[in-house]
Amino acid sequence: MKLDLWLPFVTFLAYCIDKELCKAIDYLREQVWFLVEHQDKARQTNSPDPSVRRMS
Repeated sequence: MKLDLWLPFVTFLAYCIDKELCKAIDYLREQVWFLVEHQDKARQTNSPDPSVRRMS
């Protein structure tokens, strides 16, 4: 009887962990995208070469 309940419990636990990991990965991916975009804009704005600068 205990083995019958073990598999659904482990399956549910794995699903919950996977779901939370996916949320965390999506959040971090979004943060990286945001930081890269702002870093690129800062580089273009602070570049001494006028051909690299872009109007925002």
